[in-house]
Amino acid sequence: MALLTEESLRALRLSPDQRTLCVAPGTVCSPSALDFLAVRGISLVFEEAQTHTAGQPKPEHLTHLRGDILVPKTHPVIAFRGEMDALIAALTEASAVCGLSKHACLCAELAEITALCREILRCEVTETPFVSTNIAGKTLDEYRAMSHDPQKHFGLAHPLPTPDMPIAALRLNTLRTLVRRAELAAARAFLQGKSIERTDILTALNRLSSVLYVLYLRELSL
Repeated sequence: MALLTEESLRALRLSPDQRTLCVAPGTVCSPSALDFLAVRGISLVFEEAQTHTAGQPKPEHLTHLRGDILVPKTHPVIAFRGEMDALIAALTEASAVCGLSKHACLCAELAEITALCREILRCEVTETPFVSTNIAGKTLDEYRAMSHDPQKHFGLAHPLPTPDMPIAALRLNTLRTLVRRAELAAARAFLQGKSIERTDILTALNRLSSVLYVLYLRELSL
């Protein structure tokens, strides 16, 4: 039997327009949790399929958020995880292409970025803090500073992508936009009223877009 508390409900980061919450059969709510749900007009839905015993698959429109708690697949946190999944897939593909073109340095950097994205996703799912790491010997904040002054570091203005640019640069720009999409999804998922949760993840994604922008600039300056 699971206990649903106000704290656990807040950790779910429920969508403002959500009106139902699917939980496992037998779930018990604390009084403060019931008040929390009532104020937001959210009703609990108990579905036998959520036990996931043999022969009882979960409803196709639902997926796991935390433990036994199921939410619609349109839930903001699920959408964020989907954007991270797409980003990691694109990074992996780009790294493979760089490997085929013998671009060893960039391939290694993309592998580090991929590992960082997987760690961001792991920290969100496990609700553990994200600890920033270096990429190719530089901190994420160092990349951010470099991205703000491309003229100083690369002798370039802020160049817009064009079809005649090196394919590696164009791939890096595409990856940068995917990071931005993941960052926006994170902002939607972790916004709670006027406050924002998981600033560690939001900061990491913001800095990661700077990393890819710097690599893009470097490719153009070669």
